[in-house]
Formats: sequence, structure tokens, C-alpha cells
Amino acid sequence: SGEAGIGKSRITRAVIDVIAQADHVRMTYQCSPYHTDSAFYPIIQQLFFAAGFKATDGADARLDKLEATIGDDGEIAALIAALLGIDGVERYGALDLTPAQQRARTMQALVQVMVRQSHDKPLLLVFEDLHWVDPTTLELLDLALDAIADQPILLLATARPVFEYGFGGHPIVSRFALNRLGREQIAAIVGKLTGGKTLPDEVVDIITSRTDGVPLFVEELTKTILESGVLKTIGNRFVLDGPLDTLAIPSTLHDSLMARLDRLQPIKEVAQTAACIGREFDHRLLASISPLPEAELTTAMDGLIKAELIYRRGLPPEATYLFKHALVRDAAYESLLKERRRGIHARILTALEKAPDIAPEVLAYHAETAGQTDRAIDLWEAASKAAMARPAYDESIAHLGHAIALISPMVESGAPVVIEHALALQVQLGMALLVRRGYGADETIAAFELALTLADKVGETPMRYSILYGLWIAKGIRGEHAESWRRAETLVEQAAKSSETAPLVVANRVAAATRCFMGDLTGASHYLDIAKTHYDPVAHAGLADRYGQDIGVTINIFGSLNTQLLGQTQRSWTLAEEAERLARATGHTQSICYMLMMRCIFSLLADDTATFERCTAEVTPIAEEYKLTVWLGFSLMMTEIVAARNGDKSSIERYMMADAAMVATKVRMFVPQTRIEAGWCALALGLRDEAAELAKRTQDLIGQTGEAYCLSDLHRLQAALAKADGDRGAVERHLGRALDLARQQGAKLWELRSAIDLAQHWQDQGKIGEAIALLKPVNGSIADGDCPNDRVIALALLKDLAR
Repeated sequence: SGEAGIGKSRITRAVIDVIAQADHVRMTYQCSPYHTDSAFYPIIQQLFFAAGFKATDGADARLDKLEATIGDDGEIAALIAALLGIDGVERYGALDLTPAQQRARTMQALVQVMVRQSHDKPLLLVFEDLHWVDPTTLELLDLALDAIADQPILLLATARPVFEYGFGGHPIVSRFALNRLGREQIAAIVGKLTGGKTLPDEVVDIITSRTDGVPLFVEELTKTILESGVLKTIGNRFVLDGPLDTLAIPSTLHDSLMARLDRLQPIKEVAQTAACIGREFDHRLLASISPLPEAELTTAMDGLIKAELIYRRGLPPEATYLFKHALVRDAAYESLLKERRRGIHARILTALEKAPDIAPEVLAYHAETAGQTDRAIDLWEAASKAAMARPAYDESIAHLGHAIALISPMVESGAPVVIEHALALQVQLGMALLVRRGYGADETIAAFELALTLADKVGETPMRYSILYGLWIAKGIRGEHAESWRRAETLVEQAAKSSETAPLVVANRVAAATRCFMGDLTGASHYLDIAKTHYDPVAHAGLADRYGQDIGVTINIFGSLNTQLLGQTQRSWTLAEEAERLARATGHTQSICYMLMMRCIFSLLADDTATFERCTAEVTPIAEEYKLTVWLGFSLMMTEIVAARNGDKSSIERYMMADAAMVATKVRMFVPQTRIEAGWCALALGLRDEAAELAKRTQDLIGQTGEAYCLSDLHRLQAALAKADGDRGAVERHLGRALDLARQQGAKLWELRSAIDLAQHWQDQGKIGEAIALLKPVNGSIADGDCPNDRVIALALLKDLAR
């Protein structure tokens, strides 16, 4: 790493030249400042170059070339063909993967291609300018490190200091920071440029002081002085041919580069035109936008190459070019007047729109720079949708940010069509943030709240439903249940106005979930009944992406929680099994993870150890593979509870760390329940202080969130702690409160457990009659087959009391 012009690319070239002496394979990836939000950009460009694709190639020709490059493994070829936008369905069949699955498998395939390339010969991977890398490629590099650690592969990357990414502290990564040059090193560069002839000391002093040890500046300033005419050759040295003050010596690298360009008139204009395309460009595109005839253009390019400002690969018209340095390109670009610059970008846009394989974000950039704002907004939106389909969430969010920044000043004009478009963009941003940043992230909520403000300006709009749904999820996941309920009520009102049944089903399902969290099990049952009445498994299939998870899965899984708390254990089990069947039938990753995680949490309540451990073991690798941060956070907590139940005392400390990490991401929903379970485990392991701390944190969190459905269970835990401390009065107070809360909520599960605990307490006190009088009617009010584990305990206790 090092600042611009410090010599990163030159040192990289030196390494490449040394390695060239040995038989090996090299793959070079060039990141671009114009494609920082283009998913897999350097990967795609390298594959296009390596395969030798031509604009005239059809799909079959490209697939043949691709297989010749990466091998004929059908699955890998199918995934990479899709990444490159080549239709491979006829040859390989449909991928039949969700976007998240396809993205993850594509990354794995790309890593496999890298590793396979090293099987016959050592492999050198060169990544230039990582400070411009897109997030998805950076994620791929992270993934690749483990795979290449034991392979004959060297990955060499360059970046400016702003790129501070640490690659997770991976042991195979070494970082080299390049410093500015000293006088001896500067003299060595000057000596190479002068062909070994010495310069006057005062000239060397100027070069040393002005360039401040930046190699590119040393090179450019030395060339400027050599080309200035103020020096003449005498033997093996240069001497001044007149006073030095007649030479206008540039004071900055930018000035030096500009001076060199100015001396290249009229070919400077060609460099300026090329700079509008980017640091890298091809001859065909340059020819299509340049006013020069082909012969003159080729001559001009030869001049720029001779001046060592541009490098060429191949021959015209198939040639591609690269500015010697990004700073050279920037100097040429910035020397253009804004009006002329806009005109060139407009010509580039027109030319690129006729070409295949052009990413919409590239078109959007040129449209924006050309001042074609409306066109740019549409193209940024198209780029966002293309990124989301991959899915590349970070890139999608960035593209939407560009579109929103362009349209926001226009909203003040009050034109309805503009406000509606701004609203649509804002909703898309909220949905993308929902997945990538997290349901409860501040950015997510801010995006939806701004969307709601725009919706109020528009008036009646079907997008209001999506906004309210997004806010419900965000507030719910943060455990802000009072606010979540306000959004749920409005959703139910909005859904009632819709001609579609899906919004009605979803609105009542989310209302049921919120009432359940708040401990209103009867209210939750009411809304669940409405949702089930209008749910159509055929009509409502395929809506998982629109609502985050499959509708049928969510209805059944929350129905399972609510009926379990009501004491209807058999029905709860049936609903949970149906939720799992539906989730697996959809193949939708989010729905499967959602179902598995919910079953983990609910099986805690049911003391269903087998289901709890099975679902925890299954959800963790899926959440890791697809970077589903919420479910991954929960799975880490569940994993430690599994370990605690199996006697691992150290798991409680790890649970607390996972819990803290989860809450730090603003996710608090279901955290009280998991803390209670961890508290029971800690107490069973003899970790009384840790159990007490978990109970206290749970009480604080329930007070903040209103997530009251598990409050009765918390009082039971607090009673157990009081019992361990020998505080009989506190035991009775907590168990009495637990029983009262359970009865108020209609939570037969908690009522029976609280009654068992209180009856056992009274038995210890010799209050046999009171214990029987309490436990017998509670046990009798539970239907046969419900709460089977607790019923066994209750019946055994009653027999013991009777004796």
C-alpha cells in the first residue's frame, strides 16, 4: 500500500518480471474508480479477457471459449456463464437457485477455478488498486484466502492508504507500506532516465526538493527538464545551456503532468477524450467518439504511447489502452472545460448504448456526467435492480443512493410524477437495507421513515403498505413493540382497502405476532384466525421475496408459538411441522432459515431437546454461507445454549458475548427468551452469579421492549435464584407473580409450570393442602395430550402430595 504515484504498480511489475523467469500462470484483475459499485467487476473483466470474447461471438461460441478457459465442469461453467450474462440454459439446464444461493455458489465456483489453475503450474493473482474494489469482489477475496492458504498461489495486491481492510487478520496476509524515496533512490531513478549521464547538482536539488520523494513525480519532472531545452550534453553529463530560471518548473505532480500534456498538442485532445472513457479503454469506442479519421487517431495514440503516458495491448482496431497512471488520466480529464466534458460523455453514452455487455451503472455514470439527469436516474435504478438480482446488496444500495441524490432536489418542485418516482426509489432502498444492514439498523428505519414522508406527499399509494411493513419489521426486530403495534394496526387498516388478499393475510399475521410478543395471546389468536381464513397456498405462493419469507411459513410458525403458550401443545407441533414442510418446499433460503430459527426458539419453550439441537445445527451453516446476519447471530446464541445444556460451563460466557453482539446490532426480539434459557442453564451448572446477571438483564430488556410473553418464565427463574439464596418470601412473591401473569395472558403453559413450582415450594413448607388445592385444578384445566412433559411432572407431584 502507498499513496498515489509512490510506485505500487512499478514494484508489482518488477515482481511479475522476476516471476516470469519461472513457469507459472498469471491472472490480473484491475479495479476501477468507475466500477466501485459494479459487483464482480474485475473478475468479469479478467474472464472476458482470458476467454478472448469478441462482440460478434454468439452464446455458443462464448460458452466454448469459457469452457476452454475454466474447464468443462458443467455446474461451475453454468454459474460463471450466468455471472457473465451468457445464456447457458440450453447447454447446462436451469440453475434453479434463489438469488442468494446463486451468489454464494458462484463465489465458491470462482474460488475453485483459481485453485484448479494452480494444480499444473503455480498461480500468480494480481489485484491492482484495491481501494476501488467493489464490495462483492472484496467478499470473494475474503472467501478465497482459506482456499489458497495451502496452494501454490501468490496473491499480490496494491492499494492506496485509504484501503484499511485487514482481511480478518488472516495469517497468510502480509502488508507492505511503501514510503517516499530518499535522495539516493531519487538519483537512481534520474540516472535511468538520463541514460547514466549526470545532471547538474542544482537540477538534482530541484528534483529532490520539488518531488518530495514521490517516484512518479521524480520521473515526470525529470522528463520535463530533459525535454525543456535548457540542458546540453557534454560527454557523459548534462550541463545548463542558459539560466535555470528561464524554465517554468512545475511545483506539483499535477502541474508536471499538465505541462507534459500541453507540450503534446494537438494529441492532447485525444488524451482528454480518452480520459472521459476511463483509465482503461478500447480503440473501437475511442474511434466511435473521436472526430479524427482512423489514420490520424492511430498516429495520435502512437504519440501518447511514445511519450509513455499510455500503454497499448494488441493492435488497432482490437487494441486496448491503459493510462500509465490514474493521475495521468485525472490530469487529462480535469484539463477539459465542463461543457466540452459533458459533450464527450454524451457521445460515449450514445456509443455504449449500442454495445453489448455494458453494465447499466457505466451508462448511468456517463449519463449523469453528461447532465442527462432523468436518464441517469433511470439507469441508476436499473443498475440497482440488476445488482439486487445477483444479489449484490451493497452495490444495489450504492446505485440507489446515486439515483436518490439526483432526484431529491427535484422533489421540491412538487411534480407528482417526480415525487412518486422518488418514493419508489426510497422504498427500494429500504428493502435493500432491510436485508443487508439488518432489520433494525438505523439506516433501514431512516430510509423507511423518509419514504413515509414522501408517501404522505403523494397521498393514496400502494407503496404505503410496503413502507409500513418495513417499519413494522424494523421496529419489531428492535423490540420496540408499542411502536411496532402502531404500524401493525395501520397495516391492517391499509390492507382492508386493498383488492388483493396477500396484504390482508400479511397484515393480520404481523398484527398477531406483535400481540403475541406483548403477551396478548387472545388478540394474537384473533388476528391469526383472520390470516388463516384468507390464506391461499396457491395464490400466495412465490411471495417470499416480496415479504421476506413465505406467507404460509410465517402464519404457521407464529401460530405454533401462540398455541404453545396457550398450552395447546399438539396443535403447536402440527403447525410447526407444517411451517417446516412449506419452507422446504419453497427452497427459499430466508424462509428456511426463518423457520429453523423460530423452531429453535420455540423448542426451548417445549423442552424439545432433539428439535432444538437439530434446527440449531442446520441453521448455522446456512446463515454463515449466505451472510444472513440476524439468523447467524441467533444461531451463535443457540449453539452456546446447546453447549450449556450439555454441561459446558464456559459456554455461558460465550453466550453473553454472542448476546451482546446481537443487541449491538439493534436486534432485541426473542433475546429475553434466550437470556432466560441461558439463565436456567447457568443455574443448573452452578453459576449462580451469571444466572442472576442474566435474569437482571432480561428484566431490564423486557421493561424497555414490552416483550412480555416470557415474563412469567422470568419470574420462575427469579424464584429459583431466590430459592438458591434461601429467601422463601422472595420465592413465593416471584411464583405468585408468575402465576398471575400467566393467568392474565391465558398462557396455560406458563400457568402449569408456575403452579408446579409453587406447589413444590409449598410442599417443602409442609403446606400439602394448599399445594394440592393449587395444582389439581390447574392440571385439570389442561386438555388431554397438551403440555405432556409438564403434565407428567404435575401428575407425579400430585401423587406424591396425596401420599
